[in-house]
Amino acid sequence: MTHHEDVQSTAKAHTIDGRPGAVDIVAAWAGFITPHMTILAQFSVGRILLHLLAMLGDQCIRFHAAGISRELPWFATALRLLTRARTRLIGALVPYLSGPIKPSNPEPGADPQSLAPVLNRGDVLLGHGNTHVAAVVKCITQSL
Repeated sequence: MTHHEDVQSTAKAHTIDGRPGAVDIVAAWAGFITPHMTILAQFSVGRILLHLLAMLGDQCIRFHAAGISRELPWFATALRLLTRARTRLIGALVPYLSGPIKPSNPEPGADPQSLAPVLNRGDVLLGHGNTHVAAVVKCITQSL
């Protein structure tokens, strides 16, 4: 009996409600894959496929992702490199963003009394800062 005939016979044996043509796909797939799991588990690609199938079934993503990364050592290495690059980038950005901008003439601030007629309850006023973070916030919020 070929694999195709095996799947068809399993599908026929697991019809839903005895109606002809209605097939329980899950039972048919399980009947086909179960005897072949030991063969698949012998190969790296097969183990990855089994992890992906199990991930769909039991929703245990973290466990199966770890299993897949064990099968693909270059993937784990790439993740470590990306993590290291992210750490270095953040380590370089934090001192730069918290550092002061070149000293310049301070902009004249608006008097709170003169702003009272145009401000509504809940409005936020941004203070003038001289760091790079303040410049980024000023740019994002499009404040003057």
